[in-house]
Amino acid sequence: MSSAQITAIYTLGIIGILLIIALILMLVIVYRKIHNVFKKVDYLVEDITYKSEMLTPVVESIREANNFLPEIKKKLQSKTKTPFDSLKDKPKKKN
Repeated sequence: MSSAQITAIYTLGIIGILLIIALILMLVIVYRKIHNVFKKVDYLVEDITYKSEMLTPVVESIREANNFLPEIKKKLQSKTKTPFDSLKDKPKKKN
C-alpha cells in the first residue's frame, strides 16, 4: 500500500470516530429531552389524578342531593303558602 492509501484510511477512520462520537452525543441529548417530556407528562397525570380525587366527594354529594330534589320540591309545593296564594283563592270583584 502506498502512503496516500494509508493516509486516506487513517482520515476515514478519524472521520468515522468523530461521526460515532457525534452520534453518541446526539443520542444523549435526545434521551435527556425525551426524559424531560416523560417527567412532565408524569407530573400532569399525577396532578389530574390528585384533582379528580379531590372532586370525587363533591360530585358524590351533588349526585345524592340531586336525588332528593324532586321530593323536596313536592313537599314544598304541597305545604308552603305564599302571600299570593291568598289572593288566588279570593274571587275577583266585579265592578
